[in-house]
Order: sequence, then C-alpha cells, then structure tokens
Amino acid sequence: MAPIHDRMPVLLQPAQFEGWLDGANTDGATLTAMLKPADPAQMRARRVSTDVSYARNEGERLIAPLADDGTDLPDPLDPPTDRRT
Repeated sequence: MAPIHDRMPVLLQPAQFEGWLDGANTDGATLTAMLKPADPAQMRARRVSTDVSYARNEGERLIAPLADDGTDLPDPLDPPTDRRT
C-alpha cells in the first residue's frame, strides 16, 4: 500500500461492524484492538478515475476500473524508480 498512499486502511471483519459503528461504544481499548493493518492479500490495486479525488462526486462509477487504453503507466504497487534515466 505504501507506494500508493502513506496511510494504511483498516478493513474490519463483518463481526466487527456493529461494535465499530456503535456510537455509544467509547471503550478506547476495544476500538483500538480493531485497528489492525489490512492483510495485503485482501486488497487489489487498480486504476480508477481521478474523479475519486473530489468529495462532491458520488457513485459506483468512481470505483469502476479504467479501460486499458494502451498507455504505459507504472503499476502502482511496483517499487518507485528513478525515471530520469
């Protein structure tokens, strides 16, 4: 995830949803215990529209994969390279 963003998402398990969303749950230890880095095997990187960068945009189209247009873009999970050479 680090090549894409400096923050790691937390992916809650379905059994944790209710406890996480319970506004009356103020037990910091219980909530903190849910904050574990996501398993990389549960994630997949894909290019999506830059429209995701604007909070006013909504809808499933924002997460639809972009069609392969033949451009040579780096894979976001590949390590960064020095492109000046």
